[in-house]
Parts: sequence; C-alpha cells; structure tokens
Amino acid sequence: MADLTDEVDPKALYAFKKDFLQLMRVAFWMDKEYAKNTIQLNAYLGKYKRLVQAFNRKYKGLSLRIGQTPETLATRLFLNHADLKGIFLIAGRIAGLKGIGANDFDAASAKDPAAVDKELKKVTGELYLSYSDSKGSGTIYLEYDKKEKKIEVHYDIRSILRDKTPEFKLVAFFALKGETDPSLDVYTEALSFGFTDLLTEQEFKDRVDEFNPRFGE
Repeated sequence: MADLTDEVDPKALYAFKKDFLQLMRVAFWMDKEYAKNTIQLNAYLGKYKRLVQAFNRKYKGLSLRIGQTPETLATRLFLNHADLKGIFLIAGRIAGLKGIGANDFDAASAKDPAAVDKELKKVTGELYLSYSDSKGSGTIYLEYDKKEKKIEVHYDIRSILRDKTPEFKLVAFFALKGETDPSLDVYTEALSFGFTDLLTEQEFKDRVDEFNPRFGE
C-alpha cells in the first residue's frame, strides 16, 4: 500500500531523518536539564537556539519554537500550514488511518465516509487522528495556534523519533515538500552537543539505517 512518505525523495528523507532525530535528542536533553539551571545548561542555551534557527532555515515547511517557563523548556513543532481540514487530506494518505475526531480520538471511523465528512465539519481548532496497520498503531494530535497562525503537532518524543509512526511521516512530508536548503548542516551541529540520554549512539545509528536508501546494498 502506498504511504505518504513514498511521495518524497528517499535520499532527502534519509537526510531529514538524521537531522531531525539528532536535533530532537538535543531537545529532550535541554528540557530534561533546564529546571536544574546548571552552568553547563546556560552555556548550551544560546547554542541550542541557533541550532533551532538553522533547522527552520533548512526546512521551511516546518517551524520549531522554543517555549520557556521557569520550570520547563519545551521545543514546540509547527507545520507551516493554517487549515486543519486541508491537513486531513494529507494525513489521510498515511497508511492505516483508523479514526478521526474534532474533539477526541476515534469520534468517527475512517471506514465510514459519511461519518468522517460529518466529523470534519465540526473541526475548528483541533484535529485528532488515529492509525493502525500491520506495523503498529499511532496517533496524531494537531491544534491551530492563533498566535503563530500555524498548526502545532503535539508530539510524543519517543513516537516521533520512529520513522514508521504517523507523527514522523506527517512532519517529514511537510519538511520535504516545503522549500529546503541542503547546504545547512544541522546534523553535525546537533551532534556537537554530545547528548545521548534519549537514544544511545548505536540505537540512533540503527534507527537512521532503517531508512537509509543505500543500507543493505
């Protein structure tokens, strides 16, 4: 069965995956350590902000935003798109769509076109999508942000780092269907932070190699 990420170049997808996984490892560590307010963290904060800016310049279909409170530092992820119903037409091409909801998951079954159409008419500020196929299950929760005028992906950190999940597929599609600047080396810059809390180096390598178009040749 065709899937959404089949519509993008495999080599570009591999490069995005390297960039994104490494950056999100850094994001995980920054959020984890932020509340400790260590000297090391303070030294890294400016560097992290520059890394996020570089990512946004490289992948113009996405926008990362750093949200800070006294206790947390959260890396928010936005699709540069403003129409939730339009997003559904794209996300509906991800294999295994099971259900849709305007206020919660599975309010309407994807197998019932009339119910889906009825539920889509209720969509205003949020969209809930659920998926299930032979490779597993997953969800996507999207919300229109009035301030940003973009759609936020409320992601699960461990889910979005797996290339078979609906969250990753949707984000990768928007990253690569938008304008990109391959000259920016986000991966090497993110790697220079040296954080390994979320994935070990071998786990990271294995995760990336799963999607390398040259892997196994």
